[in-house]
Amino acid sequence: MKEILLAACGAWVLVNIIQLHLLIKVNRKPLSCHTCLAGWLTLLLTFQDYYWLHIPFMMSASMMIVIFFNYIMKRLF
Repeated sequence: MKEILLAACGAWVLVNIIQLHLLIKVNRKPLSCHTCLAGWLTLLLTFQDYYWLHIPFMMSASMMIVIFFNYIMKRLF
């Protein structure tokens, strides 16, 4: 569970706060999309620890969390 939240928050920060895709001048997915980046970060964080059938569900959970988090942050600011 902590990997899902870590990937969701990390992806949101890397895309919206730090804007990594602009710093390295690569404006392509997954670096410019917080939802895509959350899925790939989850895959990297959970690849060795979990049964391989659980990983797609964990990836989709982190993607949904970052979409919800982005909606909340846009409504607040």
